[in-house]
Amino acid sequence: MLAVVRHAAEHGHDTAAWQLTYLLTGFFDSRGHWEERVDLCRWGVAAAARTGDPAAEGLMRSGLGVALIMTRRFDEALDVLRSALALMRRCGDVRGEGHAHNNIAVASAGLRRFDDAVQAYQQALTLHTSIGNGLGVALALNNIGDVYVRMGLPELGAEYLTRALAAAGELPNARLEAAALSGLGQAHLALDDFGAALEHLGRALAVRRHSGDRRHEAATRNTIGVAHLRGGDRAAALAEFGQALALSRELADRHLEATALANIGRTHLRHDDTVAAGGYLRLAQAVRDRAPDPYEAAELARDLGDLAHRTGDADAAREQWQLAVDLFRKADATDEADRLAATLV
Repeated sequence: MLAVVRHAAEHGHDTAAWQLTYLLTGFFDSRGHWEERVDLCRWGVAAAARTGDPAAEGLMRSGLGVALIMTRRFDEALDVLRSALALMRRCGDVRGEGHAHNNIAVASAGLRRFDDAVQAYQQALTLHTSIGNGLGVALALNNIGDVYVRMGLPELGAEYLTRALAAAGELPNARLEAAALSGLGQAHLALDDFGAALEHLGRALAVRRHSGDRRHEAATRNTIGVAHLRGGDRAAALAEFGQALALSRELADRHLEATALANIGRTHLRHDDTVAAGGYLRLAQAVRDRAPDPYEAAELARDLGDLAHRTGDADAAREQWQLAVDLFRKADATDEADRLAATLV
Protein backbone atom coordinates (compact mmCIF):
# COMPACT_ATOMS: atom_id res chain seq x y z
CA MET A 1 0.00 0.00 0.00
CA LEU A 2 2.95 2.32 0.53
CA ALA A 3 3.74 1.95 -3.18
CA VAL A 4 0.14 2.81 -4.09
CA VAL A 5 0.16 5.98 -1.98
CA ARG A 6 3.54 6.99 -3.35
CA HIS A 7 2.37 6.41 -6.93
CA ALA A 8 -0.76 8.51 -6.32
CA ALA A 9 1.28 11.33 -4.79
CA GLU A 10 3.84 11.30 -7.61
CA HIS A 11 1.19 11.36 -10.34
CA GLY A 12 -0.96 14.25 -9.15
CA HIS A 13 -3.60 12.34 -7.20
CA ASP A 14 -2.89 14.19 -3.97
CA THR A 15 -6.37 13.93 -2.47
CA ALA A 16 -6.43 10.18 -3.03
CA ALA A 17 -2.93 9.88 -1.55
CA TRP A 18 -3.71 11.60 1.74
CA GLN A 19 -7.14 10.00 2.11
CA LEU A 20 -5.74 6.52 1.53
CA THR A 21 -3.04 7.26 4.11
CA TYR A 22 -5.76 8.17 6.61
CA LEU A 23 -7.80 5.04 5.88
CA LEU A 24 -4.79 2.77 6.44
CA THR A 25 -4.01 4.03 9.94
CA GLY A 26 -6.24 1.44 11.64
CA PHE A 27 -4.26 -1.42 10.10
CA PHE A 28 -0.95 -0.08 11.35
CA ASP A 29 -2.39 0.68 14.80
CA SER A 30 -3.19 -2.99 15.31
CA ARG A 31 -0.63 -4.77 13.15
CA GLY A 32 2.62 -2.88 13.60
CA HIS A 33 5.19 -2.22 10.84
CA TRP A 34 5.68 1.32 12.13
CA GLU A 35 8.61 2.28 9.93
CA GLU A 36 6.41 1.70 6.89
CA ARG A 37 3.73 3.86 8.48
CA VAL A 38 6.21 6.71 8.96
CA ASP A 39 7.07 6.58 5.25
CA LEU A 40 3.39 6.39 4.35
CA CYS A 41 2.54 9.40 6.51
CA ARG A 42 5.36 11.48 5.06
CA TRP A 43 3.87 10.95 1.60
CA GLY A 44 0.45 11.81 3.01
CA VAL A 45 1.68 15.06 4.54
CA ALA A 46 3.36 16.13 1.30
CA ALA A 47 0.25 15.30 -0.72
CA ALA A 48 -2.10 17.14 1.67
CA ALA A 49 0.16 20.20 1.70
CA ARG A 50 -0.01 20.39 -2.11
CA THR A 51 -3.82 20.48 -2.00
CA GLY A 52 -3.67 23.72 -0.04
CA ASP A 53 -6.22 22.35 2.44
CA PRO A 54 -4.97 23.15 5.97
CA ALA A 55 -7.47 20.74 7.52
CA ALA A 56 -6.13 17.85 5.46
CA GLU A 57 -2.53 18.81 6.17
CA GLY A 58 -3.26 19.10 9.89
CA LEU A 59 -4.82 15.64 9.90
CA MET A 60 -1.84 14.16 8.08
CA ARG A 61 0.66 15.86 10.36
CA SER A 62 -1.22 14.49 13.34
CA GLY A 63 -1.01 11.01 11.81
CA LEU A 64 2.73 11.40 11.17
CA GLY A 65 3.18 12.48 14.77
CA VAL A 66 1.51 9.27 15.98
CA ALA A 67 3.69 7.17 13.68
CA LEU A 68 6.80 8.89 15.04
CA ILE A 69 5.60 8.21 18.59
CA MET A 70 5.25 4.52 17.77
CA THR A 71 8.82 4.46 16.47
CA ARG A 72 9.83 6.25 19.69
CA ARG A 73 11.06 9.42 17.98
CA PHE A 74 9.36 11.56 20.58
CA ASP A 75 11.20 14.85 20.02
CA GLU A 76 10.50 14.78 16.28
CA ALA A 77 6.90 13.81 17.03
CA LEU A 78 6.47 16.87 19.24
CA ASP A 79 7.66 19.19 16.46
CA VAL A 80 5.27 17.63 13.94
CA LEU A 81 2.33 17.58 16.35
CA ARG A 82 2.79 21.22 17.32
CA SER A 83 2.58 22.16 13.65
CA ALA A 84 -0.56 20.00 13.38
CA LEU A 85 -2.04 21.80 16.40
CA ALA A 86 -1.45 25.19 14.76
CA LEU A 87 -3.25 24.04 11.60
CA MET A 88 -6.17 22.64 13.61
CA ARG A 89 -6.56 25.97 15.41
CA ARG A 90 -6.38 27.85 12.11
CA CYS A 91 -9.25 25.74 10.79
CA GLY A 92 -11.31 25.94 13.97
CA ASP A 93 -11.20 22.15 14.28
CA VAL A 94 -11.76 21.73 18.02
CA ARG A 95 -11.94 17.95 17.78
CA GLY A 96 -8.64 17.82 15.88
CA GLU A 97 -7.10 20.26 18.32
CA GLY A 98 -8.09 18.00 21.21
CA HIS A 99 -6.55 14.97 19.54
CA ALA A 100 -3.37 16.95 18.80
CA HIS A 101 -3.09 17.86 22.49
CA ASN A 102 -3.61 14.19 23.37
CA ASN A 103 -0.82 13.07 21.07
CA ILE A 104 1.49 15.84 22.28
CA ALA A 105 0.88 14.46 25.76
CA VAL A 106 1.71 10.91 24.64
CA ALA A 107 5.04 12.12 23.21
CA SER A 108 5.77 14.10 26.38
CA ALA A 109 5.06 11.02 28.50
CA GLY A 110 7.40 9.02 26.27
CA LEU A 111 10.11 11.50 27.22
CA ARG A 112 9.03 11.11 30.88
CA ARG A 113 7.95 14.74 31.03
CA PHE A 114 4.93 13.68 33.01
CA ASP A 115 3.84 17.10 34.26
CA ASP A 116 3.76 18.38 30.67
CA ALA A 117 1.83 15.29 29.65
CA VAL A 118 -0.84 15.76 32.34
CA GLN A 119 -1.28 19.40 31.34
CA ALA A 120 -1.73 18.51 27.66
CA TYR A 121 -4.12 15.65 28.49
CA GLN A 122 -6.20 18.02 30.61
CA GLN A 123 -6.36 20.46 27.69
CA ALA A 124 -7.55 17.61 25.48
CA LEU A 125 -10.18 16.64 28.06
CA THR A 126 -11.46 20.23 28.28
CA LEU A 127 -11.74 20.58 24.49
CA HIS A 128 -13.45 17.24 23.94
CA THR A 129 -15.86 17.92 26.80
CA SER A 130 -16.75 21.33 25.34
CA ILE A 131 -18.00 19.78 22.09
CA GLY A 132 -19.49 16.62 23.59
CA ASN A 133 -16.98 14.31 21.90
CA GLY A 134 -17.46 11.18 24.01
CA LEU A 135 -14.66 9.28 22.29
CA GLY A 136 -12.17 12.07 22.95
CA VAL A 137 -13.31 12.38 26.57
CA ALA A 138 -12.90 8.65 27.20
CA LEU A 139 -9.46 8.67 25.55
CA ALA A 140 -8.28 11.65 27.61
CA LEU A 141 -9.56 10.11 30.86
CA ASN A 142 -7.76 6.87 30.07
CA ASN A 143 -4.51 8.60 29.24
CA ILE A 144 -4.57 10.81 32.32
CA GLY A 145 -5.05 7.70 34.44
CA ASP A 146 -2.22 5.93 32.66
CA VAL A 147 0.26 8.74 33.18
CA TYR A 148 -0.61 9.01 36.88
CA VAL A 149 0.12 5.29 37.26
CA ARG A 150 3.47 5.84 35.56
CA MET A 151 4.16 8.75 37.92
CA GLY A 152 3.77 6.41 40.89
CA LEU A 153 0.25 7.59 41.80
CA PRO A 154 -1.78 4.43 41.11
CA GLU A 155 -4.74 5.33 43.34
CA LEU A 156 -5.26 8.63 41.49
CA GLY A 157 -4.70 6.88 38.18
CA ALA A 158 -7.32 4.26 39.01
CA GLU A 159 -9.92 7.00 39.59
CA TYR A 160 -9.50 8.32 36.04
CA LEU A 161 -9.24 4.83 34.55
CA THR A 162 -12.50 3.78 36.22
CA ARG A 163 -14.20 6.82 34.67
CA ALA A 164 -12.62 5.95 31.31
CA LEU A 165 -13.91 2.38 31.51
CA ALA A 166 -17.45 3.62 32.16
CA ALA A 167 -17.21 6.12 29.30
CA ALA A 168 -15.91 3.48 26.91
CA GLY A 169 -18.79 1.19 27.83
CA GLU A 170 -21.34 3.93 27.10
CA LEU A 171 -19.98 4.58 23.59
CA PRO A 172 -19.44 1.54 23.26
CA ASN A 173 -15.80 1.24 22.18
CA ALA A 174 -14.02 -2.09 22.72
CA ARG A 175 -10.56 -0.66 22.01
CA LEU A 176 -10.88 1.98 24.71
CA GLU A 177 -12.49 -0.51 27.08
CA ALA A 178 -9.43 -2.74 26.73
CA ALA A 179 -7.11 0.24 27.28
CA ALA A 180 -8.89 1.19 30.50
CA LEU A 181 -8.90 -2.41 31.73
CA SER A 182 -5.19 -2.68 30.99
CA GLY A 183 -4.53 0.57 32.82
CA LEU A 184 -6.48 -0.60 35.84
CA GLY A 185 -4.48 -3.82 35.78
CA GLN A 186 -1.26 -1.82 35.87
CA ALA A 187 -2.61 0.34 38.71
CA HIS A 188 -3.38 -2.78 40.77
CA LEU A 189 0.05 -4.19 39.87
CA ALA A 190 1.66 -1.02 41.23
CA LEU A 191 -0.28 -1.60 44.45
CA ASP A 192 0.93 -5.24 44.63
CA ASP A 193 -2.64 -6.51 44.23
CA PHE A 194 -1.71 -9.29 41.82
CA GLY A 195 -5.11 -10.98 41.78
CA ALA A 196 -6.96 -7.82 40.73
CA ALA A 197 -4.17 -6.96 38.29
CA LEU A 198 -4.42 -10.32 36.54
CA GLU A 199 -8.20 -10.14 36.45
CA HIS A 200 -8.24 -6.73 34.70
CA LEU A 201 -5.34 -7.59 32.41
CA GLY A 202 -6.98 -10.89 31.44
CA ARG A 203 -10.17 -9.06 30.47
CA ALA A 204 -8.15 -6.57 28.43
CA LEU A 205 -6.32 -9.40 26.68
CA ALA A 206 -9.59 -11.12 25.75
CA VAL A 207 -10.94 -7.93 24.14
CA ARG A 208 -7.71 -7.31 22.25
CA ARG A 209 -7.49 -10.86 20.95
CA HIS A 210 -11.12 -10.74 19.84
CA SER A 211 -10.52 -7.50 17.90
CA GLY A 212 -7.26 -8.70 16.36
CA ASP A 213 -5.24 -5.93 18.01
CA ARG A 214 -1.91 -7.75 18.02
CA ARG A 215 0.25 -4.81 19.06
CA HIS A 216 -1.69 -4.22 22.25
CA GLU A 217 -2.02 -7.97 22.77
CA ALA A 218 1.78 -8.20 22.87
CA ALA A 219 2.03 -5.30 25.30
CA THR A 220 -0.67 -6.80 27.53
CA ARG A 221 1.05 -10.19 27.58
CA ASN A 222 4.25 -8.50 28.71
CA THR A 223 2.40 -6.88 31.60
CA ILE A 224 0.60 -10.11 32.52
CA GLY A 225 3.99 -11.81 32.57
CA VAL A 226 5.32 -9.18 34.98
CA ALA A 227 2.32 -9.74 37.25
CA HIS A 228 2.93 -13.50 37.25
CA LEU A 229 6.64 -13.00 37.92
CA ARG A 230 6.02 -10.69 40.85
CA GLY A 231 3.42 -13.12 42.13
CA GLY A 232 5.96 -15.96 42.06
CA ASP A 233 4.71 -17.97 39.06
CA ARG A 234 7.83 -18.33 36.92
CA ALA A 235 6.34 -20.75 34.38
CA ALA A 236 3.31 -18.56 33.70
CA ALA A 237 5.53 -15.48 33.38
CA LEU A 238 7.82 -17.14 30.84
CA ALA A 239 4.82 -18.38 28.85
CA GLU A 240 3.40 -14.86 28.54
CA PHE A 241 6.77 -13.29 27.73
CA GLY A 242 7.35 -15.94 25.07
CA GLN A 243 4.04 -15.17 23.38
CA ALA A 244 4.76 -11.44 23.59
CA LEU A 245 8.13 -12.04 21.95
CA ALA A 246 6.59 -14.02 19.08
CA LEU A 247 3.96 -11.36 18.46
CA SER A 248 6.48 -8.50 18.57
CA ARG A 249 8.58 -10.20 15.91
CA GLU A 250 5.51 -10.78 13.77
CA LEU A 251 4.72 -7.08 14.07
CA ALA A 252 8.34 -6.03 13.43
CA ASP A 253 8.12 -3.96 16.64
CA ARG A 254 11.64 -3.74 18.06
CA HIS A 255 10.55 -1.90 21.19
CA LEU A 256 8.15 -4.65 22.21
CA GLU A 257 10.69 -7.29 21.19
CA ALA A 258 13.38 -5.74 23.39
CA THR A 259 10.88 -5.50 26.26
CA ALA A 260 9.93 -9.17 25.99
CA LEU A 261 13.55 -10.31 25.77
CA ALA A 262 14.47 -8.20 28.80
CA ASN A 263 11.56 -9.64 30.76
CA ILE A 264 12.64 -13.20 29.94
CA GLY A 265 16.18 -12.34 31.00
CA ARG A 266 14.98 -10.83 34.29
CA THR A 267 12.90 -13.91 35.01
CA HIS A 268 15.96 -16.15 34.64
CA LEU A 269 18.06 -13.71 36.67
CA ARG A 270 15.54 -13.74 39.51
CA HIS A 271 15.77 -17.54 39.60
CA ASP A 272 19.61 -17.57 39.46
CA ASP A 273 19.91 -19.03 35.96
CA THR A 274 22.76 -16.68 35.08
CA VAL A 275 23.62 -18.32 31.75
CA ALA A 276 20.10 -17.95 30.32
CA ALA A 277 19.74 -14.51 31.91
CA GLY A 278 22.93 -13.27 30.27
CA GLY A 279 21.91 -14.53 26.86
CA TYR A 280 18.49 -12.91 26.89
CA LEU A 281 19.61 -9.64 28.48
CA ARG A 282 22.41 -9.14 25.97
CA LEU A 283 20.08 -9.96 23.11
CA ALA A 284 17.58 -7.46 24.53
CA GLN A 285 20.34 -4.86 24.68
CA ALA A 286 21.22 -5.45 21.01
CA VAL A 287 17.59 -5.02 19.95
CA ARG A 288 17.17 -1.99 22.22
CA ASP A 289 20.11 -0.32 20.46
CA ARG A 290 17.91 -0.37 17.34
CA ALA A 291 14.92 1.06 19.21
CA PRO A 292 16.53 3.60 21.56
CA ASP A 293 14.85 4.37 24.88
CA PRO A 294 17.10 5.70 27.68
CA TYR A 295 14.84 4.46 30.49
CA GLU A 296 14.53 0.92 29.11
CA ALA A 297 18.25 0.90 28.34
CA ALA A 298 18.96 2.01 31.92
CA GLU A 299 16.94 -0.89 33.33
CA LEU A 300 18.86 -3.29 31.10
CA ALA A 301 22.21 -1.88 32.22
CA ARG A 302 21.12 -2.24 35.85
CA ASP A 303 20.14 -5.87 35.23
CA LEU A 304 23.45 -6.59 33.50
CA GLY A 305 25.21 -5.03 36.49
CA ASP A 306 23.28 -7.34 38.81
CA LEU A 307 24.23 -10.29 36.58
CA ALA A 308 27.92 -9.37 36.67
CA HIS A 309 27.77 -8.98 40.44
CA ARG A 310 26.26 -12.45 40.84
CA THR A 311 28.93 -14.00 38.65
CA GLY A 312 31.73 -12.33 40.62
CA ASP A 313 32.81 -9.65 38.13
CA ALA A 314 32.84 -6.58 40.38
CA ASP A 315 34.40 -4.23 37.80
CA ALA A 316 31.85 -5.09 35.12
CA ALA A 317 29.05 -4.74 37.63
CA ARG A 318 30.13 -1.27 38.66
CA GLU A 319 30.58 -0.22 35.02
CA GLN A 320 27.05 -1.35 34.11
CA TRP A 321 25.51 0.23 37.20
CA GLN A 322 27.22 3.56 36.46
CA LEU A 323 25.94 3.37 32.90
CA ALA A 324 22.45 2.76 34.28
CA VAL A 325 22.73 5.83 36.53
CA ASP A 326 23.73 7.99 33.55
CA LEU A 327 20.89 6.63 31.41
CA PHE A 328 18.32 7.10 34.17
CA ARG A 329 19.38 10.73 34.44
CA LYS A 330 19.15 11.12 30.66
CA ALA A 331 15.61 9.69 30.85
CA ASP A 332 14.66 12.21 33.58
CA ALA A 333 14.25 9.33 36.05
CA THR A 334 16.09 11.08 38.86
CA ASP A 335 14.70 8.96 41.69
CA GLU A 336 15.92 5.74 40.09
CA ALA A 337 19.27 7.34 39.31
CA ASP A 338 19.75 8.62 42.86
CA ARG A 339 18.82 5.28 44.46
CA LEU A 340 21.25 3.36 42.30
CA ALA A 341 24.01 5.97 42.62
CA ALA A 342 23.78 5.76 46.41
CA THR A 343 24.77 2.09 46.24
CA LEU A 344 27.94 2.96 44.27
CA VAL A 345 29.40 5.28 46.90
